[in-house]
Amino acid sequence: MPEDTEIKAMLELLNPEHIQLDDEQQTVHLLKEGMEIDLGAIAKGYFADQVMAFFKKNGASSAMIDMGGNVLVHGDSPSDSSHWNVGIQNPFLPRGNAAALVSIREQSVVTSGIYERVLEKEGTHYHHIFSSKTGYPIESNIASLTIIADSSLDCDIYTTELFGLDALSIIHKVNQMKHIEAAAITTEGDLAYTENLQGRIQPISG
Repeated sequence: MPEDTEIKAMLELLNPEHIQLDDEQQTVHLLKEGMEIDLGAIAKGYFADQVMAFFKKNGASSAMIDMGGNVLVHGDSPSDSSHWNVGIQNPFLPRGNAAALVSIREQSVVTSGIYERVLEKEGTHYHHIFSSKTGYPIESNIASLTIIADSSLDCDIYTTELFGLDALSIIHKVNQMKHIEAAAITTEGDLAYTENLQGRIQPISG
C-alpha cells in the first residue's frame, strides 16, 4: 500500500495533455519523466473486435468471443433462439453465478466491477478501479456496470468513463445515447437498466 504522498506525486503524471501524438510520424512522446501508457482499460475490447473481424472475414457464420468480462457474438446462437443469452456476473457471489441474463445479437457485453481484483489491508478492501482525481479506488454505489454496444471497444470505453457515476446518473445518461445500453448493480444489490433493455434482460433471483 503506497503512502498518500506517493499517490499524490503520481497524480502529476496522469494529465493526458502531457502525451504528445504525431500522426505523421506515428510516434508517441511522453513529456514528463516517469509517465507510462496503460491500455488495460481498452485492450480486451480492441482485441475482441479484431478477432471477430478475422472470423467474419474467413466466413464464420456463428461465433462467440469471451475474454473474461468481454463477450462479443456474431450470427445465430447454437440454442433454439437466434439471440444469445449472456450472463451478467453477480458481484456478491463466486464467478459463474449470474445476477441476470441479457439477450443480444451482433453485439458485445462488457462488465466491469469492484469484485474482480481486491487488496485487503488492515480490514479495508481496495478494488482495482481507480479515480484519476484522487489516486484511490472510485467511491460510488456501483458494484458492477455492464455496457451493451455493437463493438467491444465501445463497451470498454463507456464502462471506464461512466463507472465513477452513481447508478441513477449512469442509467439517465445512457438512456439519452444511441446504440448503447447499460445495466448497473448497486452495492445494495439492486439492478437498474436502460429503457431499451426492457424485455431483453432477465434478473435471476439469488
